[in-house]
Amino acid sequence: MEECFDAAAGRRWYAVRTQPRKEYFAEKQIQRQGFKTFLPHVSAAGGLRNPSGAKGRPFFPSYLFISLILSSDRWHSINGTFGVQKIVAFGGRPSAVPHGFVEDLIALSTDKGEVRFRWSFDPGDAVRIVGGPLNGHIGLFEAMRPNERVNVLLEILGQKTRINLEHAAIMPA
Repeated sequence: MEECFDAAAGRRWYAVRTQPRKEYFAEKQIQRQGFKTFLPHVSAAGGLRNPSGAKGRPFFPSYLFISLILSSDRWHSINGTFGVQKIVAFGGRPSAVPHGFVEDLIALSTDKGEVRFRWSFDPGDAVRIVGGPLNGHIGLFEAMRPNERVNVLLEILGQKTRINLEHAAIMPA
């Protein structure tokens, strides 16, 4: 995914507030108008149902990013787009996202926009599970396994239990 920041041209990233659970719909509508968007998401791991067939859960629920040159792009049309509430603005003018923020998210993402943090762990490190039925539980990292899987030791009902998860499903505690 290419970066969109271009200081010489005045191109910047802006946040767009969408209607609840309409991020993917709003993204398609904005793209149909010719704008470049970025909608970071995380996989809907852990057996969560995804009836819409969407790519995953948005990393920032009800938000996506759009690349604009305010002086030349017809950005006013975005606020009237189906699925969009409004461009995040202050004083009636869209407010740019800080330099590097979206670019860093793009660098951490796959070509399809899935954010993939690559944390490095040593055996015994405390980790937090993100997503799925064990979301928020703290365990101890045991080992990396083939196919991007890890072993984590959890204490459940007073007993230590080893579970096997995707690497993307844990982060430092």
